[in-house]
Amino acid sequence: MTRPSVPDATPALFQQALEHHQAGRLPEAVEAYGRVLDLDPDHLGAYVNRGAALRRLGQPDAALASYDAAIARDPGFTPAHSNRGNLLQELGRFDEARLALETACAQDPADAAAQNNLGNTLLSQAQPEAALARFDAALAIRPDYAAAHTNRGLALALLRRPEEALASFDRALALAPPDAVTLSGRGQVLLDLQRPDDALPCLEAAVARDPRNPVARMRLGHAQTHLGRPDQALASYETAVALAPGSADAIFNRGLALLALDRFEAGWRDYEFRLATDDFARQAAGLVSADLRAAMGPAPDLAQIAGRSLLVVAEQGLGDTVMFASMLPDLIETAGPVTLLCPPRLTRLFAASFPAVRIAPLGADADLARSVDHVLAIGSLGRLFRNRPDSFPKRPYLTASSAALARWAQRLGPPRTRLRVGLAWRGGVPQTGGRDRSIALTDLRPLLELPDCEFVSLQHGDPAEEIAAMNASLARPIHAFSPQAIDNFEDLAALAQSLDLVVTVQTALVHVAGAVGAPTLAMTRRVAPFRYGRSAPTMPWYGSVSLIRQDETGTWGPVIREVATRLSQPMEAWTLPR
Repeated sequence: MTRPSVPDATPALFQQALEHHQAGRLPEAVEAYGRVLDLDPDHLGAYVNRGAALRRLGQPDAALASYDAAIARDPGFTPAHSNRGNLLQELGRFDEARLALETACAQDPADAAAQNNLGNTLLSQAQPEAALARFDAALAIRPDYAAAHTNRGLALALLRRPEEALASFDRALALAPPDAVTLSGRGQVLLDLQRPDDALPCLEAAVARDPRNPVARMRLGHAQTHLGRPDQALASYETAVALAPGSADAIFNRGLALLALDRFEAGWRDYEFRLATDDFARQAAGLVSADLRAAMGPAPDLAQIAGRSLLVVAEQGLGDTVMFASMLPDLIETAGPVTLLCPPRLTRLFAASFPAVRIAPLGADADLARSVDHVLAIGSLGRLFRNRPDSFPKRPYLTASSAALARWAQRLGPPRTRLRVGLAWRGGVPQTGGRDRSIALTDLRPLLELPDCEFVSLQHGDPAEEIAAMNASLARPIHAFSPQAIDNFEDLAALAQSLDLVVTVQTALVHVAGAVGAPTLAMTRRVAPFRYGRSAPTMPWYGSVSLIRQDETGTWGPVIREVATRLSQPMEAWTLPR
């Protein structure tokens, strides 16, 4: 019997290796590919396939060495570059992965998989626009490439193009059996579109297909939160934390669920993890310098800040900054000198309200962080001072200066017999659910036609056209000042303090009016953020704010009717704190 020649033995061995590989017998496949290479050191397919098997065996260094060996023998062998790039992406070595996949795409522009994988790497590098171009290139080559449609949806979602993202996810689901990534991405986009009822079954299906996917679990928690199911949301976040113990996003969202359930101590502890989330880094980037963000960490214990100099940084939106400022009086009693960095629109109001605190605008932080003992994010004060329901004093803590109050008293003129009501009807932006927490001014006609009320606009922005159109048909027109007149929060606070009552949707005005103790009716969605409490008719933070929530229909009609009923009471019937 003659010994087979090398050329005859190699194909048979390679076929044997493939059979082991396809059957999941990976150690046997690696050994067989090695025997192929012993016979034919230039067998590029054996190098690449051996690398793929080693990758699945959890041996990334050996897999990279196998890919590199193929490239050393033929730098133009595209599959080696492509597989090498995919592995480097898995290892989090995104710059190297991008270079490898760019090489693969340059060598074979018609390789749809390489285009798709390069897009994935670009997504990992927070470059959704460039990633989208690669996914589009992949789909131009293979229009039925389901994974590329899914990835295109992920990129469009990051680019805040939710309608297009939804179409991409739907196309992926039409082309291939549903998978957890597609379902999870689709569910998140439906949440972005303020469609939690549609998102819920989609995310439940994602979790059913991949119960160990922490992102899908977390998004399911978001849907449950939006639908007013905080207990279920908490369970979803707990599972997400168990699956990804180091996920700051999962822990932070668990904290929000705990706060919504009035479990303040545990909630504030988790809330500190917001400082480590990507969302915080993006949102705070426009407010706080990178050096200052790096100086902020979880709040130290009270004993550590006693008598120490502190820099408090307003790292959140205007309304939240006003809300968290309610704890500055507590801080002053404990700490040494306190400096507060806040948005310029708040500096005058805070300076008038907290004479013991040095107030400076955000941006003036070049040397301040180095001159104090501790740097605190203002949202971290909750963990120090608001750990029980009875630790919320609900007392007014802000006031405009006497000069500002005098100016507004003069502008408004002497008191009249009608109830003088401040009004705001729009709040937020699309990313914060502004559409769902705003009311068309025309829908407020039942209030505006009440005979014993006169209305003053407290609406942020420039609502002049809306007001003019409404006033054309009102017996008593809405009184409005220029946008500049109330843009500064001291002027807004002084005007609110000068009125009999404030009626507003969920916006920063709720916090300003509550902080100065102005009687306020806040019209809220059926499911409101933790700041508003779970279901009580008042907020934990303010004694003068009454909440009128949507009922289970989620519509504004019953809310408006209730506000009209309350405004119809005689002025002397009002018993809200002044």
